Amino acid sequence: MYRVLVVDDEDLGRRAVCRLLESDPRFEVVGQAADGPTALATIRELEPDVAFLDLAMPGLGGIDIASRCPDPKPVLVFVTAHDRHAVEAFREAALDYVLKPIDPARFAVTLDRVAERLELEASHQRGHSERLTVRSGARTVIIDVADLVYVEARGNYLELHATGSTERVRMTLANLLAQLQGTPVVRVHRSFAVHIDRIRALEGTDGSHAARLVLKDGAAIPVGRTYRDQLKRLLDTH
Repeated sequence: MYRVLVVDDEDLGRRAVCRLLESDPRFEVVGQAADGPTALATIRELEPDVAFLDLAMPGLGGIDIASRCPDPKPVLVFVTAHDRHAVEAFREAALDYVLKPIDPARFAVTLDRVAERLELEASHQRGHSERLTVRSGARTVIIDVADLVYVEARGNYLELHATGSTERVRMTLANLLAQLQGTPVVRVHRSFAVHIDRIRALEGTDGSHAARLVLKDGAAIPVGRTYRDQLKRLLDTH
């Protein structure tokens, strides 16, 4: 679970954020603060993964807290009643901002962004593993990279096709591939990535037809024009 600090000088504001966080099993509220100095002290003590900061507070507001946060900073999400503060918020490297009164659907999108950022950071810290860890709904799914066949992007989601299973996760293909750097999984199309050991044939490289990959399980995967030559060279040397 990701550890969260909620900062707001109004009790109703803190309770509103905490109530929404309680409905998501990925997050745990480990601390609350009603003013800037307490927030900074709590960040130093608890080292939360995420901080939801109210922008408009007496004394030290959310921007002030963000600028004085010790490194490594938590992922920052600002909570504000006025979207005119958005530009200033992003200057302080905030991942997102949420408008009051909080819309639960919009808040859920923010939580997905936070979880995706934290997972990406964790993957860089632990190095490139032979296993891929992703969130699928309320589950944490671990997939051996060797079992991965191909990945398809569908809107805001990815379908991960592995031996014996298919998982649907909310993240971008670019972020997934960042986790898979150094593995045999390569991008072959704006919407597809493939484990190179699963490829049986590359067809259509003479330009007479659209290029495609035929996988060992019989699946056919389109190959984007910008990826075709690089993929051909990779297969020639693999």
